[in-house]
Amino acid sequence: MNELIVIAGKLVVAADQDGSVDVVDDGAVLVSNGAVAAVGSARELRAEHPYVPTFGGPGFVALPGLVDSHHHVGLTPTQLGVPSESLELWTLMLMQCAPVDPYLDTLVSGLELLRSGVTTVQHLASVRDDPAGPADADDAVLRAYADLGMRVSYSVGIVDQNRLLLDGEQSIVADLPAPYNQELAAWLTGRASAAEQLARGYHELRKRWDGEAGGRIRIQLAPTNLHWCSDEALQLVTAASEADGVPMHMHLLETAYQRVYGLRRSKRGTLGHLDDLGVLGPRLTIGHGVHVDDSDLDLLAERGVSLCHNPSSNLRLKSGTAPLNRYLARGIPVALGIDEAGLADDRDMLLEIKLAYNVHRAPGIDTRVPTTGEVLAMATGNGARTTPFGNAVGNLRPGARADLVLVDAHRLAGAHLSERVPVADAIVHRAKPEHVHTVLVDGEVVVENGRVRTVSEEDVFGEIAERMAGPWPGREDAERRSRMLVEAARRHYASWLG
Repeated sequence: MNELIVIAGKLVVAADQDGSVDVVDDGAVLVSNGAVAAVGSARELRAEHPYVPTFGGPGFVALPGLVDSHHHVGLTPTQLGVPSESLELWTLMLMQCAPVDPYLDTLVSGLELLRSGVTTVQHLASVRDDPAGPADADDAVLRAYADLGMRVSYSVGIVDQNRLLLDGEQSIVADLPAPYNQELAAWLTGRASAAEQLARGYHELRKRWDGEAGGRIRIQLAPTNLHWCSDEALQLVTAASEADGVPMHMHLLETAYQRVYGLRRSKRGTLGHLDDLGVLGPRLTIGHGVHVDDSDLDLLAERGVSLCHNPSSNLRLKSGTAPLNRYLARGIPVALGIDEAGLADDRDMLLEIKLAYNVHRAPGIDTRVPTTGEVLAMATGNGARTTPFGNAVGNLRPGARADLVLVDAHRLAGAHLSERVPVADAIVHRAKPEHVHTVLVDGEVVVENGRVRTVSEEDVFGEIAERMAGPWPGREDAERRSRMLVEAARRHYASWLG
């Protein structure tokens, strides 16, 4: 259908970084060829376009498709038997996870994201740094998003050092008994260089996939973290980002241990060192950004860097709480991401919005706290601008893609909701996935009556359950190796925080 008028009792056109929310009462969006052609009153648009079919109605609240700006996997670590732990130990515990088919795994999380109103996801890909490893895992993930009908910015990760510890690997290899020390040493020496990862994982993938699925798939870069990237790798990735005009997304200062590492690597610390290398700039988004001080925040603001806030993940992994109010006070653009899993061990973006709003309500009468408009902007336009899609998504202004969410206004209100309540307040405080009635991407319905139309949840969950049943080859060795590495890492970090 080339043209469509989407009607809503309240239409959220956009939430802007300053917290303002552009709302049209009894509004409508004219969709033409998958894009927003016009926004205005439903009565006027219907009168101007009498033969264009209509969709929705006054019983809905319409808002831009949500953006999950930091995402990794489908089945959560908890589902795979790995408990939450401090990040430096938890990443080693993930070695105990059973292998999951990447296509099915992506469908699992994509179904949850769509049902909570997410139309665009920033997928931070697992690093493919094994030269002999499977070349089709990235293709499988991207094929899953195409089948779901979602929009994805696929961030290619780069890691060329310190894969097991923040500051090296030889000490942990020496700490393990034979034959695990020899196996680990061989694995570490067999990794691809940053240049090889860029060639295979980014440039080749970009040629195959960038702009595919009707433009819903874009490829960008993710130098994974300071400790995981050499200076050479960071400069190579930054040069590729500049040459291709694509953004970068980088985990940074997620834990106190990472802050210590940055100070050991450079007298200027993590962000100062990246600034010296020319990495900081408007194309960069830092994920987490928990352990920052005022000078760090001033530098980020000066360089135009964005933050992706991941409150659930930071709480689950004992990383701390990012100083969101101080970011906002400096005008630093903030996006929102669920990371591995949200507060309820799922991908509920509406719950993540509530958490981001409530966890930063500092005590006191006159304290600076996030507004509902600011948090809604984090989950829409601000998140979109950390991806190659930019202003084409995350808002419903003319020229943007027609990615919309229709929320059932009656179910949102419950027994009663005062007419004095601003629509942003209603969404942030009350909206749940069960209130999401319809989701459109490029003007095409992908969720209807709360059910995903493009992929069968029953089939996906059934196949996952069948494949994951019973033991998997190598499980005992993987669990033993992981336990040894965790204990060696625990000893290694014992004195880091004084």
